[in-house]
Amino acid sequence: MMYFQNITDADALKAEYRRLCKELHPDKGGSNADFLAMKKEYNQRLKDIEEEAAEAQADAEFEQNTDGVSMLLNTALNIGLREIHRRAPKKVAQLNDLLTKNVGQLLTGLFK
Repeated sequence: MMYFQNITDADALKAEYRRLCKELHPDKGGSNADFLAMKKEYNQRLKDIEEEAAEAQADAEFEQNTDGVSMLLNTALNIGLREIHRRAPKKVAQLNDLLTKNVGQLLTGLFK
């Protein structure tokens, strides 16, 4: 990257792009090759920034949904375990182990 080093947000990128357009545009005395190289780099960097933002948003939404699902599952499991314990106390430990091992797989399946 030659023109947009250390720029990590779209607004700063756009501001630097406008500044460089004034400096590098062929009508302002710049070379066509330099202007086109800068424009290509701008488009790629903007795409990268937008993808990073979308990925961060998706990660945040996943974490939020995972937390909600986890709380719901924990509540359901606690209610279910109390009922099972009341009816068959010896099975509680076995069921708890089984559920602990499989909750991660269940959550993964819910978000596919």
